[in-house]
Amino acid sequence: MRSLFHALGWLLLSVAPVGAGVPSLFVATHCDSGGAVGLPDPGRSSFGLSPGAVPCQYRFWADGGLDILTVNVTLRDAFDTPIDSSTVEVHLKSVSGTFCSCEGTVFTAVTDSAGIGQMDISRIGGWGQLDLCVTAEVMCHDQSYGRLAVGTLPITFTSSDLNASCETPVSTNVIDLGWFAAGLSSYVQYADYDCNLQITIVDLGIWAHALDKGCGP
Repeated sequence: MRSLFHALGWLLLSVAPVGAGVPSLFVATHCDSGGAVGLPDPGRSSFGLSPGAVPCQYRFWADGGLDILTVNVTLRDAFDTPIDSSTVEVHLKSVSGTFCSCEGTVFTAVTDSAGIGQMDISRIGGWGQLDLCVTAEVMCHDQSYGRLAVGTLPITFTSSDLNASCETPVSTNVIDLGWFAAGLSSYVQYADYDCNLQITIVDLGIWAHALDKGCGP
């Protein structure tokens, strides 16, 4: 009977979508009676984002010198115990507008003794909306069995590199100035760096600060 439960568990694990009750099933059929300890529970795990400096959007320069978006992921098992030493990832997915990243689209951290993994995102270009998709590694008896979806949150963002070139050594230039200037005749949120519903000399100053910045070291 035990072999039958193991076989059934492996079959369901192979076809079930990530995050759809897989950890609990996996515990019951493969990790034995104590297996629930140390497996992420999607109902108890979570993540949150640091607030932006202005209310309407996050703002970025290629050198990371403007806003820093911090993602904190908290992993807990079915007994609400923090899970340490687990790899968590944030995947950036463009939903609208333009997008590029000087540091790739996947950010990784390892959870500490409190079950928290922290990642900082600050060197991206473009404007629009991104989805932040968070996953956690599923470990059992020191072996990895794929990744669990913790959740997804959208953000609205802008940068000085409005055409999303992410070039080295400088990614903000006259092309991006053209994008910015579009907001002078008809309001566009991506050019409103101080979120006051107007495009002014203040916004130009924030944009222009990145004229000598790019994706270089």
